[in-house]
Amino acid sequence: MNEKVPKEKLRQVYADILRGRSNRFDVTYGKVFIKHLTVWDTELLDERREEYFVQAEQSGLPNNKERMGMLLEEGTWTQKNEDRQKEQERFILMMGETKKKMLLKSEKDALQLDIERAEKEVDKLIAEKSQLFGLTSEIYADKKINDYYIYLTLYKDEECLGGLFTEEEFDELSDIELSRLVNIYNGASSNFSELNMKRIALSSFFLNNYHLCKDNPFIFFGKPVVDLTYHQADLFAYGRYYKHVLSEMKHPPSADIMQDPDKLIELYEIEKNQEERGGGKDHTGVASTIVGATKEDLEALGMTKDPHDSSVVDLNEEIRKKGGTLSMEDMIKLHGV
Repeated sequence: MNEKVPKEKLRQVYADILRGRSNRFDVTYGKVFIKHLTVWDTELLDERREEYFVQAEQSGLPNNKERMGMLLEEGTWTQKNEDRQKEQERFILMMGETKKKMLLKSEKDALQLDIERAEKEVDKLIAEKSQLFGLTSEIYADKKINDYYIYLTLYKDEECLGGLFTEEEFDELSDIELSRLVNIYNGASSNFSELNMKRIALSSFFLNNYHLCKDNPFIFFGKPVVDLTYHQADLFAYGRYYKHVLSEMKHPPSADIMQDPDKLIELYEIEKNQEERGGGKDHTGVASTIVGATKEDLEALGMTKDPHDSSVVDLNEEIRKKGGTLSMEDMIKLHGV
């Protein structure tokens, strides 16, 4: 879930985070309030999930480990499939770390394609395995806790004191009614995607307040960290991270970059990696050329001043002009030595 809400709606989403709840209107239930959960709510969910799991096991359902043993014994799922899934998951993690250390945007983009291919293969393997698993104690408990999660978040008042249903009423809901409630919840929770949280953390209306709280969440929210909703805690963490990033950057990012958290971090990592590797510098101390960089790479580094600036060199274009190779003399000329 990574829905991007319109820019003008971000302030409203921010207000919902501060209040610790959202609201949606439904023709059947009227105005419904969706509570943002805290660590205390999660503890309740964990306890309830354990109850559902025990019920399932006592009713005779196998657990995931037992079901996996059955599938391997039957040959419907192989150890080779299992090893391949783990191998690709490790690859995704390793390449993610490698990507952060890369300097050039073109290199990052090429590696991202490999990561996406691996992610698709993992998703396919997981889907195939899920179909074979059927119903296990864990899967039963997860389904029941997902329903209970909806029950726990829906209220009829803005103080979130009176639940929309009693537990008995909720248990008697039809699948159609439950699906309607899930849609109400999803409609509200989609506003708090990772992308939107990052966009809010980079917005002026958040940063202006954040800079006044001296990195203290109690000053910002007026309550202990353990009582923060997950959205509040996430937003504060993003705010602290982006404050650090912006303070470390050598050049102020453009307004467009500030609207795109991923591009900002990419630019920050490129700048950081460039500094660590000691790229070529001109007389002002600013990097002038980077071996292997395309024009797009240089623009990502903020090194393109104007189309006629001779300090900006597209190395690939120069190689093309020279018939595929550059001599040492050519390289010296390009670097202005």
